[in-house]
Amino acid sequence: MVVSGRPEPRLDGKVAIVTGAARGQGESEARLFAAAGARVVLTDLLADEGRPSPRRSARPRCSSGTT
Repeated sequence: MVVSGRPEPRLDGKVAIVTGAARGQGESEARLFAAAGARVVLTDLLADEGRPSPRRSARPRCSSGTT
């Protein structure tokens, strides 16, 4: 459920593993899960594209890796 543009923190205590998280749909899902309170494990073959850059803010409460 989205309230005031922010998801309700319904995923506290959960872990989400997101494949293809370097960009696009996977990146968006990872951000939504983290905003909803989940701890997020990011995986992607495009590891360099998934790294936070100065123009993108770091992902909160996330870990990254490659598959």
